Amino acid sequence: MKNNFTPGAWFVDGFDLTSVIVETTPRTFKHIVKCNYGYGDPLTYLDENKANARLIAAAPKMLDALEEAVSTIETLMCEHNDNSLSFKISLSSIKKAIKKATE
Repeated sequence: MKNNFTPGAWFVDGFDLTSVIVETTPRTFKHIVKCNYGYGDPLTYLDENKANARLIAAAPKMLDALEEAVSTIETLMCEHNDNSLSFKISLSSIKKAIKKATE
């Protein structure tokens, strides 16, 4: 599936642990987002902002994993002629998450 987000490996900036960047070409980086939740003293929310940055940086790989999971579940359902409710519920939840991330 073609995605419209910035391609490349996303990661947390090693200098600013609340920013997510992507290496677009060797040694050329593009800023994706800076996590800056909260008001007042930035140190109050530093741990939360770092965690948010890690989650955002992992998003493209998580999307890939979800898309792979859909394919795997659909294949298993077909190969084993298994349309059990648990497969259908899992598949529906995964597809909703993918849709939320891509639309």
